[in-house]
Amino acid sequence: MKSLVYFSINGWYLFQLIYTNATILAELADKRVKASKEELIKSLEGNWREEHLFELKQAYELYLIFKQKINECDIQIEKVLNTLGNESSGSDSEKKDRKVYSKNRFHFDATNYLKSIIGVDITKIFGISELIATEIISETGLDMSKWPTKKHFASWLNLAPNNRISGGKLLKSKKIKKKNKAGQAFLMAAFALQRSDNWLGEFYRRVKAKNGPAVANKATARKLSLIFYDMVKDKIEFSPISIEKYNQHFKERRMKYIQNQALKLGLSLVPN
Repeated sequence: MKSLVYFSINGWYLFQLIYTNATILAELADKRVKASKEELIKSLEGNWREEHLFELKQAYELYLIFKQKINECDIQIEKVLNTLGNESSGSDSEKKDRKVYSKNRFHFDATNYLKSIIGVDITKIFGISELIATEIISETGLDMSKWPTKKHFASWLNLAPNNRISGGKLLKSKKIKKKNKAGQAFLMAAFALQRSDNWLGEFYRRVKAKNGPAVANKATARKLSLIFYDMVKDKIEFSPISIEKYNQHFKERRMKYIQNQALKLGLSLVPN
């Protein structure tokens, strides 16, 4: 605790020195800023009131405390994952280079721990980070036999559409109010895919263009949950298809649907 106080006090004085020095701040400006150095220094000069500096000092010290607490949580999580990994039978995981660039991440490599526990690397699924994977596993566990099929699993996650159908006609789609933490984690993973260059990102954008972002997010999260279910239950690695193959498959399905509609009307399609 003494070291933390020492670091916070000395770190604060260094931070205050830089923050109130317009010349030092001007040197840290982005290269894309078109203003001259003199203009930057002039714009950064201000009246540093004592109460404002005191408030900033309080916020800085709280930031250091929260950062320390987060590190303590990471250490405890690593201990739990290490214990579960050692208890897992037949866990022969190869250590690979960590490819995690998110700011909100563990300070340790959780991928290898998760792979030794589960048997497969679920972080390879598009959008599933180490944090999201750990949160999902903590809620669902590893025994997928609790759900007879992956459709039951998606329904338990509140990711299946809650449609009221009578006589083959959709009457109403009622929104499910209850929350599921694992389902929320899949929704977060799906939201990160809206600009990704893969077939799930293409699926998200296609559904979004037709039904809006809310439906697209839930539909993509459902697909992620089905992939997760198969990987954990059958111990199979994630093998994604290419965007070109996905688009070709979608085109063939669309063409088959149009042909069936034409046959119902007594017509036939003639290629142009």
